[in-house]
Amino acid sequence: MKNNERGISLIVVLIIGVVSLIFIAAVFYMLNSATSSTGSEKRYYTALEAARGGAYMVMDEIIHGAPLKCGSSSCSPCNSNIESDSCKITNLPKSQLGDYDISAYLLYKSSTPTYDLYTIRVISQHKDNPKEKAIIDFVYKVE
Repeated sequence: MKNNERGISLIVVLIIGVVSLIFIAAVFYMLNSATSSTGSEKRYYTALEAARGGAYMVMDEIIHGAPLKCGSSSCSPCNSNIESDSCKITNLPKSQLGDYDISAYLLYKSSTPTYDLYTIRVISQHKDNPKEKAIIDFVYKVE
């Protein structure tokens, strides 16, 4: 009788050990995935803040009456090829914010006697990791 009890005790201890190892592995997996998720969110929000900074730079240029320049000429809105050089705004005071390159494009412009309406796309992209980027499209009205 004692011999059988020892065998059952061994089996119970082994089962408890396996269940404990599975539980610990699950906890480590959840911690690891939460850490990587938090890191990618942080990088995205950093890129988003850089894009917002670029948007403020474009708005500052427009509000101070500086004509938007694309290369050496005045900007024409992008037709079908968004992000082409013909509509890339080049007269931004800084084209870099921290580790992010900032690009701005004039997507649409409408002028009336009372106001001008601009649609702008701002893209911030990390210099070392091009997958880290944020895009902001906004409409700006100047009366």
